Amino acid sequence: MSILASSAVGTVGVMTSSNGGMGHEHFANRLTDRIVYVGDQLPGPIRDQAHAFRDDIRKVATLTILDAVRSDRGSIKVFLQQAGMHEAAALIDTIKV
Repeated sequence: MSILASSAVGTVGVMTSSNGGMGHEHFANRLTDRIVYVGDQLPGPIRDQAHAFRDDIRKVATLTILDAVRSDRGSIKVFLQQAGMHEAAALIDTIKV
């Protein structure tokens, strides 16, 4: 008995960071790339408009992700304060967004 199997994997990307997780720009870019694809074969004016739209989506995604990060950090800070960990709560404000 013999079995022949094959499999195909799409494009796989690997990203790394140092000194913590990925920044908000990374996630805004990933989100934008998943929402908007601009084909290279588009006519010039349509391609330019699509790129402008993609840039607008990236800006909105970036601002929304920053809002989510700030909100989550606020929740963590309150949790730490309620647990009596005031020094740790104060450190939350020192983390760069």
